[in-house]
Parts: sequence; structure tokens; C-alpha cells
Amino acid sequence: QLATPNLAQLLDLVALGTVADLVPLDGNNRIMIDSGLQRIKSKRCAVGINALFEVAGVDQHSADANSLAFYIAPRLNAAGRLEDMSIGINLLLTDDHSEAKQLAAQLHEINQQRKKIQADMQLFADSVVDELKQQPQLPDAICLFHKNWHQGVVGLLASKVKEFTHRPVIAFAQENAESEWLKGSARSIPGLHIRDVLVAIDASHPELIKKFGGHAMAAGLTLKAENLNLFKQQFSAHVTQHLASDGLEQVLLSDGAVDVEDLSLHTAEMIQQAGPWGQHFDQPMFDDWFIVKQKQLIGDNHTKLTLQTPDFQKQIAAIAFNRHPNDFTAEGNSIHICFQMMVNEFRNRRSLQLKIEHILK
Repeated sequence: QLATPNLAQLLDLVALGTVADLVPLDGNNRIMIDSGLQRIKSKRCAVGINALFEVAGVDQHSADANSLAFYIAPRLNAAGRLEDMSIGINLLLTDDHSEAKQLAAQLHEINQQRKKIQADMQLFADSVVDELKQQPQLPDAICLFHKNWHQGVVGLLASKVKEFTHRPVIAFAQENAESEWLKGSARSIPGLHIRDVLVAIDASHPELIKKFGGHAMAAGLTLKAENLNLFKQQFSAHVTQHLASDGLEQVLLSDGAVDVEDLSLHTAEMIQQAGPWGQHFDQPMFDDWFIVKQKQLIGDNHTKLTLQTPDFQKQIAAIAFNRHPNDFTAEGNSIHICFQMMVNEFRNRRSLQLKIEHILK
């Protein structure tokens, strides 16, 4: 007779899978993620997860849902995007510490390749978006393609372009260098069911799309390269038909301004302790005006800033991921931003850092 398995031992994997797959954080899921994080922080988890934290250079004892979403999940996903997803599966299944370190190092290297590929693709996409922004108004839909793009990364690219334009976006790549087929990844905005748009295109032009699937906010499709221009026309037309009159107006939800005395490490720590945060249980978002004291490029395309409160009482560190310093006003000027309050840990020192999510003015 088999013993009853102790399912609590799997909560580390439950937490990782729930966060990585963007599952809504209802009451039960939050409890399971929190329990899984407790196992991860105490290193009572899969040896592969320990190895991933090590190669990512992240303090495992302070792990939270953001750690899983931004450091662990991308390394696991990179294998499926560029090579063989079984590398990640084997990492999570192994009990051998040496094998786990080897596989984690392999995933880390693949993720570095993914970042390089994505950055190169983003440069071209940014140039296209910049051209579109020179027009009197952005088109209702954006469709992008480049023959050198990697099909495993087009979904990430489409997501980034959608974030910056608030438009439904499809990014295409060739199936392979010799193929006549293009594979596309679509990302949508609230109020537009992207799969319904593809259904409508397929109904009006049955031979245009070879296959497609997805849901309201994301979809994938395959079509012939020679049909791309016709598809672009149909995609734009059907998006316009499906959009409500105010469908392209972006709505940002904010919890308002924060009193200067509450712009503190203590507040950020309280917010962190109230987690886990995630899908349908968003971390508090605030908005306010600040003076830009200093801005500098870090990495390939991130900006580190020093902001000052309008009353000159405080200077606060801030970070904006995937934003160039040129996206911000000149030093000495005021800026209106949406931000989250984060705990920054560096060399065993904890400090307040604002994570800039949107530039309003």
C-alpha cells in the first residue's frame, strides 16, 4: 500500500508555476504561493530552484513573487524559446546538486542569449514605433516583421511594443531561414478580444491564416510570407471594427499620491510583507510629481534616476526598466509618474527605490 504523499513538499513548484504562468491570485492561490515562498526562502525546495537563485545572483532568503517572475521564470522559459524546454524540466526534477548547478548555468547562458536577441529585435521595433509616433496619430493596430527575428522571442517583443503604444500588436518571424511560413505572436489591450479578431479575419478570408489559437489578450498564428501585406490590412480593419469608441484610451489605476513622510523604506517593507502580489492582485500603484535631479543609463536600456520631492525634503532613488534616459525630461525639470514602492537590497543594505511604471507628463 502506497503512503499518502505529502503534497506540501511540492508547494515550491506550485508557487513558481502559478507566478510564471500569470495565474490570477485568488485567495487560495495567494495562500499556496506564500507557503511555497516560505519553502523557497528556507531552501526546503527543489535543488534546481536553489541553483537558479544562485546563478541569478538573487538573495533567496528574501525571495518574493517578483523574484520568481523577473529572475527565475525567465531563465526557465528561455530554454523553450531558443532551444529545448526539457532542460528546465530536468532541472526541476533532479535531486543531484551537481547536475542542478550545471543545468542552471546552461539556462542562465541561454537566457543571456535571449536577452541579446530581444535587445537587437527591440532596436528595430523601436525605430518603427518612433516613425509611427511622428504621424498625427498612431494606427489602431501594429503589425511588425523582420526576416532576422527569432520566433521564440516575438511574443516578448509584441508585449513590449504594446506597453509603449497601448495598441494591439502582432510580431512575426520566419519559421526558419528557408521557410515560406511566418509565425506570429499577438498581444492585445483591454476591451479587444484578439482571438475574436483572428476568427473574423479567418471567416472573411479563409485561406489567409493557416492556423491560429489563443484567448482575449494573447494569440499565436501562422501564415504565408506572401500573405503578410494582405493580413496587415485585414488586421487593421478588423481591429478598428471590434474596438469600442474609447477603446484606445489607456486607463491607469492609481492609489494616488503618497505623503512625503510615507515615502520611506518602512512603507515599502510593509507593502512587500502584504504580498504576494500578482495577476488580479496588483501591488499598490501611486502617482505624483517629482523633480529629476539625475538620470543615467544602466545596462542596455534601463534608466536609474534620482528624484526630488517638490518640497525639496527628500531625494529618492528610482529605476525605470526598458526606458532610455531620453524618455525622461531634462534634469532639473518636473515629471509626473506612476510608480511602485520597492525594497532595494544591495550589499546587505536595504533602501527605498521607486519602480517607474508609466511616465504621465
